[in-house]
Amino acid sequence: MENEALLPDSLVTRCQKGDMPAAKQLYEQYAKAMYNICLRMMNNVEDAEDMLQEAFYQVFKNIGSYRGESTIGAWIKSIVVNKCLNQLKKKRLTLITTDAVEYAVEEDTMDERAYTYTVENVKKAIQYLPDGYRMDTGWY
Repeated sequence: MENEALLPDSLVTRCQKGDMPAAKQLYEQYAKAMYNICLRMMNNVEDAEDMLQEAFYQVFKNIGSYRGESTIGAWIKSIVVNKCLNQLKKKRLTLITTDAVEYAVEEDTMDERAYTYTVENVKKAIQYLPDGYRMDTGWY
């Protein structure tokens, strides 16, 4: 992605016209960085590889909708991140048991005004988030 400024607009244009060598070049330029994002979010090599493949399929399927409002790298990254987040949501939904659903419904009836939101409480709550949903941003 460090060569992004050197990426000629014609490469994207060629991809939009169905030029396979241009598509290969675009893939090779971004695949490693995007794989690292997938691996970090999915925390599993096989899932990361699947998400990378699905994300680039979507990139090339929708390359015609790329309008240059952001860099091509940022556009690809947004597709990768969204693919991973959607997959993590699907996995989480399949893991929820009926007991957890019943508990969640009961918990929703509590009066949230009675609960004090503090930085410490938020930090503790973040630790209960599933992998891929919490990222160390260093703000706490």
